[in-house]
Amino acid sequence: MASIIKKSFYLLMEVNLLFTFVLISYIHIPYFPPIEGILLPVLLAIFIYSFLEKTMKVQTFVLIVFFAPILSIISFAFGYSFILSVVIGSTISWRAFVVFIHGRQLLPRTIFLLTIFWIMFVYFFAVLDKYKYADYLLYLLGFQLLFFLLSRLADSFQRAKVDYTLKGNILKGASYFVGTITIAIIFLSTFGRVIISEGLKSFGWLIGFLFGVLAQPFLYLLSLIDWEYAAVELGEQSSEDEESDVEKWMQEFRDPEAFWDNVIVMAIIFLIIFIVALIYLRKVKVKRLDVEDDVSYNTKTNKWRRKNEWWQKPPKDEVRKLVFDLEKLAYKKGRGRNRNETLEEWLVRESIVSDQFFFLYEKVRYGEMELTEEELILCKELATEIKTTIKKWEKY
Repeated sequence: MASIIKKSFYLLMEVNLLFTFVLISYIHIPYFPPIEGILLPVLLAIFIYSFLEKTMKVQTFVLIVFFAPILSIISFAFGYSFILSVVIGSTISWRAFVVFIHGRQLLPRTIFLLTIFWIMFVYFFAVLDKYKYADYLLYLLGFQLLFFLLSRLADSFQRAKVDYTLKGNILKGASYFVGTITIAIIFLSTFGRVIISEGLKSFGWLIGFLFGVLAQPFLYLLSLIDWEYAAVELGEQSSEDEESDVEKWMQEFRDPEAFWDNVIVMAIIFLIIFIVALIYLRKVKVKRLDVEDDVSYNTKTNKWRRKNEWWQKPPKDEVRKLVFDLEKLAYKKGRGRNRNETLEEWLVRESIVSDQFFFLYEKVRYGEMELTEEELILCKELATEIKTTIKKWEKY
């Protein structure tokens, strides 16, 4: 259930971004697009694909084409144009299939940053065109932030559903955060804005008054100076100094030895060399880290071996050998286990949750305990199921 809720928030974030683009076609008219024409197809897609995720054994893209017209009809019934309804229905069907069936959703952070980026441009043109509902874009941004926080909360619940203490801490922190946001919204929407505006106005008046009092003696002293004579004398002197400086610099540029003896020139050259060397070393370091990430995962990499001994030998323990085979198969699909990532974190990230398999692996992880024959048979069956799921992944 936690996985379905988390994926639902992922899909809602993507559809929220889609609604931002839909709003572009309504900027030139004083009309707001019916949000129920997108919300109802999303809810229907969540229900359909979450049901098919558990029952369907074959992953086929035909489902996208099959359900897209149904979702498009709903959008068309709520007042969207025919072409826009087809775009909305096809996009929602495609993204729901990818999120629920395929398990390859976009990162919430990426969606949120894209929303901020595009909403700025759409809001700017909406205000420029004097669109009546331009402020609603800010509400969309607020809902996107809410969906982002709820998706991270659901992800934390999924990771901590065995640890009840951690789950309680997550609930407590979430309730504090939601309570703080609610109080802030109520405060700012009622008498808070009056207090803030009057406070800033009083603060600005006080700063202006203090600087006005302090500036009176200084302005009086400036009024006693004869600026006309000083300006003429300064202009003549500055013109002579400029001519002498220009002649001095021209002489230094003509003389190579004087040019290279200049401290400023040497400092600039040294700074350029230092920046170029720093950029080069940074690129080498980043390239080295990329190579390490591409060719390594936790249980198979050893850099100090010879070329023909690059891959680590499979472990002798049967359970650890099963895990090794799973990681090796996932690496071939381009979705291997990251460094410093536990087995449970890796599988949960890939939407594979098997509490029994995690429990059995933890018992033999450090070699302190052994499994019974029944537990070993169960572990092999669970590993076979996970292996079957990994084989269905597309290669990245």
